[in-house]
Amino acid sequence: MDIPHPFRQSIFNPSRSFKKPKISRLEPHRARLPPRLWEFRSRNCPGSLSPPNPVRIQPTPGPIGLNGITVPSPVRASSRDAGFSSLSEGGRLQAPSFVEFITSERVKIVAMLALALTLCNADRVVMSVAILPLSMTHGWSRSFAGIVQSSFLWGYLISPIAGGTLVDYYGGKIVMGCGVALWSLATFLTPWAAETSLLALLATRALLGVAEGVALPCMNKMVARWFPPTERARAVGIAMAGFTLGNAIGLTLSPILMSQGGIFGPFVIFGLSGFLWVLVWFSATSNSPDQHPQISKYELDYILNEQKKSIKMDAKTETSRVIPPFKRLLSKLPTWSLIIANAMHSW
Repeated sequence: MDIPHPFRQSIFNPSRSFKKPKISRLEPHRARLPPRLWEFRSRNCPGSLSPPNPVRIQPTPGPIGLNGITVPSPVRASSRDAGFSSLSEGGRLQAPSFVEFITSERVKIVAMLALALTLCNADRVVMSVAILPLSMTHGWSRSFAGIVQSSFLWGYLISPIAGGTLVDYYGGKIVMGCGVALWSLATFLTPWAAETSLLALLATRALLGVAEGVALPCMNKMVARWFPPTERARAVGIAMAGFTLGNAIGLTLSPILMSQGGIFGPFVIFGLSGFLWVLVWFSATSNSPDQHPQISKYELDYILNEQKKSIKMDAKTETSRVIPPFKRLLSKLPTWSLIIANAMHSW
């Protein structure tokens, strides 16, 4: 005789054949199933079987001693693994706090960049203060004094383009370090060049312009490598604050240093400061965070994961990019307002 399935109940209809029972509903089986042998909590279980996926059971101390066995729940373990997987794959690292941010290696990098831009502008404006005593000492005319000050721009005209190419090829660490060393040397030699010949003075000032032209491309490259997109505006603001601070420091300290050390004072002090900066820069920085020996694993993972998310977002919108409408932009009044404002600012 056929026995009904334990999870269903058959109800026979007299009007139908007994060979084809009608199933009216499903009912759960109320009997309690015996536990599996590997789920016994006692270690004294001879002949126990192993589960299909064996779980390594470790005795843990508790109220019943070491005989109590704690079997980890498969659901709980899988949820933990899934959490760590989403953490590493999705890159959802918690944003650093303010204290962690200001003590991080990337903030040290941007602080060095801000100091470099401070020296950059300070070395540039020294001649604005020293041109008057130099003209009186050497008998320069006003027109030649203007040529001396404009000679800086001869080298500065093309060096930003060349500097950007060099930064892309060699990295920001080498190009920035060499640039600061070169313009510090030009600043240091300026008063001796003025004593030697006019041609040497003009060549020294042009060399200063060539070297300082790589500063902003290097700063942009280092910020892009070291900072995630959510922090780049802040990093650029810190670096450019040093650029503006250089004007104030150069114009304030140059007369004081001239009164103490003569015409050589500010050129020597600012030049030696640049050489000291170069030593610290080469010993404490790197082109990218993954090459830095002292960066923490958390900071490295945070930077790389945030940059990967930015790359994925750019890849999604890459197909929608079109050539900017330059003709339409140049026909707008706000565009020319920005161009004229920047030209007057540089003037």
